[in-house]
Amino acid sequence: MKAADIVGTWRVLTHDLLHKDGTVTYPHGEAHPAGIIYSADGHMALVATRANRTKFTSPVSGRDISGATKDELAQAAGGTVAYFGRYEVKSNPDRIIHHIEVSLFPNWEGVAQERFAKLEGDRMTLSIAPDKDGAVGRVFWQRVRI
Repeated sequence: MKAADIVGTWRVLTHDLLHKDGTVTYPHGEAHPAGIIYSADGHMALVATRANRTKFTSPVSGRDISGATKDELAQAAGGTVAYFGRYEVKSNPDRIIHHIEVSLFPNWEGVAQERFAKLEGDRMTLSIAPDKDGAVGRVFWQRVRI
């Protein structure tokens, strides 16, 4: 896999956890909104949210959310993953490394996150190394066509 193979915009199909015993669970629901963009110059951005998030009832506008309550802001942030940075593609095995520069979660800033990648036509699967219980997180993406 080369960087040119993944350049473009991708929309999430689903995100799951494959457990050691073969069962599959959906930590964010079976369908949730998410997108990732890989640019030709080596930058990337990702935004993912929980499905069916509650809209703010406080007086907010498209440019100013200062009227939102602390609870509304916490709920919105708690259901969102967002980061930006550079990426690199490695092979054998195919991996994509996200070098995070800016993130909603400040602890990720300056961190490199490795994803094992499988590309099949307009579909891509990104997975992480197994957790302490042997579960593997997988995100299934579909290339967006314009």
